[in-house]
Amino acid sequence: MLALLLVVSVALGQDEAPKTSKGVTPVEIKLTPEKTLPGGQVIISGTVPFVPDKKTVSITVTFKPEARLAGAPPLNKEQEAFLKPKALTTQVMNAAGGFSIASSDTGVPGEYEVVAFSPDKKGQAQKSFEVLELDDGEDLVEDGLSRTFYLAKRAETAASKLLEVLPPSPGKEELKAKLKELRTQLEKADPNRKRIEETLQKFEGLVGSHPATTPIVSPLFIGTLAWSEEAREEQQELTRQLGTLEKKTHSTPCDAIDDTIDALRLVGKALEKAVGMFSVKGYEPFLSSGKRPPGGMVAGEKDKAKESLLDKVNNFMSGAPESIAKVLGDKPENKAARFAAGETLKVAHGLLTEPQDWAKTVIGAATDVVTFAVDQQFARYCEKFEGPLKATFTADFFHKGTKYWAYTIELDGRLVLRYAKSDGGLKTIKVTGQYEGSASKFTLFENFIVIDPSLKGNRVYHRAIAPPGMPFDKDEPKAAAFLKPTGFHIPVEGEIVDGKVVVRMMAPAKDFEPKIVTGRVVNIFVEPITLIPQIVTTDTPYQNAFFILSRSIGQERIYDLTLDKVKKETRIVRDFTREVKEPAGGYVITWKVSVNATNPPR
Repeated sequence: MLALLLVVSVALGQDEAPKTSKGVTPVEIKLTPEKTLPGGQVIISGTVPFVPDKKTVSITVTFKPEARLAGAPPLNKEQEAFLKPKALTTQVMNAAGGFSIASSDTGVPGEYEVVAFSPDKKGQAQKSFEVLELDDGEDLVEDGLSRTFYLAKRAETAASKLLEVLPPSPGKEELKAKLKELRTQLEKADPNRKRIEETLQKFEGLVGSHPATTPIVSPLFIGTLAWSEEAREEQQELTRQLGTLEKKTHSTPCDAIDDTIDALRLVGKALEKAVGMFSVKGYEPFLSSGKRPPGGMVAGEKDKAKESLLDKVNNFMSGAPESIAKVLGDKPENKAARFAAGETLKVAHGLLTEPQDWAKTVIGAATDVVTFAVDQQFARYCEKFEGPLKATFTADFFHKGTKYWAYTIELDGRLVLRYAKSDGGLKTIKVTGQYEGSASKFTLFENFIVIDPSLKGNRVYHRAIAPPGMPFDKDEPKAAAFLKPTGFHIPVEGEIVDGKVVVRMMAPAKDFEPKIVTGRVVNIFVEPITLIPQIVTTDTPYQNAFFILSRSIGQERIYDLTLDKVKKETRIVRDFTREVKEPAGGYVITWKVSVNATNPPR
């Protein structure tokens, strides 16, 4: 079977053939978050193969104590009981074998080992999460806040350096002035960071002095620690994006302006995570894109996943009076704790007044400079074609006329072509740009039994699992494609001449990550004599975006330019369809691609 697949894969330019392993039931688990505080909840989720009558996933959570010193007193019964593995069970939720369960037994700081067992007990996966002391969690939050502001300043510096590439002009000087104002606001980050940190320290001190307030304050630090974990991942992404921008060289001023705008958008993205006060569904795209929100848009339903650190602190404090009354009540022994909690809230409100005002000012400055750069710099010196790119790639493989393997890939993205404005004297105008986007959907079909029908009666389990697609967001900076495992960014260059534009693909700067963009097929067979299950796992490869586009659009393509006088726009509209059949009927490959770019962009 593998020999046949290898021949087909090589024929199609596939880098790898499917890889099969036997004997181990594949189990995957994820812990969210991987760091929390006492009382925090950890979601244990993942996937397992299963058969209809066996859907129970067994999980153990075990506290891993530090090594005991020689001569230490023996453990008491309560301590021994705590160290025993805690058994959890949950049921498979969907056809892909997904499961999820929450664990809240996190009362003691330390490392906790999680082991998930497949329903047949032949496969397992192991990961660990950590419960931190409150002061250690606060340190991570403060570090995340410092790192966020550092990245915002670094992005502004990158934008300033990119700006120097542009030719002298009044617009350039005005943009410099706006950057200077943004820099002035960013220089106020440290004192405002210290005020936010001092606010957290006040609540930490409250717990230290009055342990009865722990149930009140714990949600604040559990929430802010979760924020720091999210921020750490986003900071790694921002660091990679900035590294890409800082290393780039530019063959045209229009490319330099475009990257300047991207760097400025990253300033807003970093600030939004830390102190954005607009974490409301529907508002975020306006900040990251540099577009202004519609007049009258107000804060409405909160999106917890988008809450900034400042949001989390503010939301905690708004509910704190109710929590104080509920937890401490009017018991005489809690009088001192009630008073201390109330005073801490007053001090915290005072400390946060300045950061809240500064947050609105600095994010407004970041939005203004992006808007100005888009409207006044790029639009003044450059023009561009921009519009959606859609593609569907389908591969079907046959054995003696019957399909045994098939997959599809759907691409969602855009074509961008930039060029300098001309006074009409040039016959040939140089263009640069990119095909960019993401694989938004994958499918997978597998029926290898077609190749060896004798195995059909022995199979008790079968699943074909496609990798997850990721949507393309047209409001994201173009550097975002570099961060998604399904993202692609293929630079292009060419010329506009005689009412046509010639576009040549360059080597991809980013394409799918093959270790992640891989399908998985799981078969479980039972030997008729021994009745012992045998698990066969096959990882199936997928083609990448460059292959899909270069074999359909072509590595060099001439597009006709069509002028629409009514809509006052010039369009590049083209649909491509291609089909390749193996003469002996072994495979059929189809490409369907559409491009619809306009100048000005819609």
